[in-house]
Amino acid sequence: MNLKKLIALTLMTALCLTTTLARADTLTTPGQASTSAVINSDATLFSITVPTSVLLYKNSAGDVITPDNLAITNNSVGPIQVTSLVVQTEGGWTLDPANTDYSKFKIGHKNFIMTFNGKDPAAGDVAFDTPINGGDSLKLALAADVAPQKDAINIVNIGSIVVMFGWYTGASNNPVVPVAPPVGSYPAGYVLATDADFTGSTDGDFKYTGSAEYVVIPDKIKGIPLTSYRDMFSSTAVKGVISHNSNITSMQGMFNGATAIPIELDLNTSNVTDCSNMFAGTNTTVLDLSTFDLAKATVLSNMFDNALATTGYARTPADADKLNASAGKPAGLTFTVK
Repeated sequence: MNLKKLIALTLMTALCLTTTLARADTLTTPGQASTSAVINSDATLFSITVPTSVLLYKNSAGDVITPDNLAITNNSVGPIQVTSLVVQTEGGWTLDPANTDYSKFKIGHKNFIMTFNGKDPAAGDVAFDTPINGGDSLKLALAADVAPQKDAINIVNIGSIVVMFGWYTGASNNPVVPVAPPVGSYPAGYVLATDADFTGSTDGDFKYTGSAEYVVIPDKIKGIPLTSYRDMFSSTAVKGVISHNSNITSMQGMFNGATAIPIELDLNTSNVTDCSNMFAGTNTTVLDLSTFDLAKATVLSNMFDNALATTGYARTPADADKLNASAGKPAGLTFTVK
């Protein structure tokens, strides 16, 4: 091997994105090549195969080499469609718009761009209206670039690709099966809760009794779409909760009496109106609500009644004012913008 070839190999950059496959009530772990799920309404089997990882290589000449065999294969009988493809970054990496010029970047920035079939995930969720018939595949033409790197990178995971799908009906983005899983690439340790983890039978009556300390709430429990998390984690030791369900309007008493210190929260509160008693009697000393959008919240009475927290963070000055003015808030607890 000559010296020129050796230098090219030494400077090779290898970046990896793992793939997660999602359906209405199923979210697989990264690295799983295929998944199957039964739709309860008609007992029809979904079976989809996706690439387990996407490797990007950048050599010493600055050329980015991408795989040319990426595909999503439909192993089901009926046609499906990919309703959403989302790239979630990890490890401090940033996904830039496809027109970003990296020739102007300093060396060492953790930035990359990519497109799938000419569509840019940095601009929002990518959808493919073309049906994938049973036994057929949707080919993914991947183009990418990576900001200049000084040193070689040895297989660094820079993010996840979340793929969501439903039955194809001929209407654009209108599959028979609503695609409403929790969206996102979740931190290690989080577990998607199942029906068996909850007591109750109606919306607003479901209580978490599972054993996981870090929980992702599904959009449906026992087939029922959720709009209320009332008392869902009251008196539990749960340490972290994620929910991206924008249909939730009530979080009344959601963590009432929760004992964990601290509590990590990533909740979509954009349509929540009732937060009363949400953190009443909690033991955590810090309440980080900096991701909470409280624009529509009108009921905050006793939200922090008898809570032990002395430090609080809010998303905006308006949200901080609203939280600080809530009835029953301990005098020693003050919310500031993080």
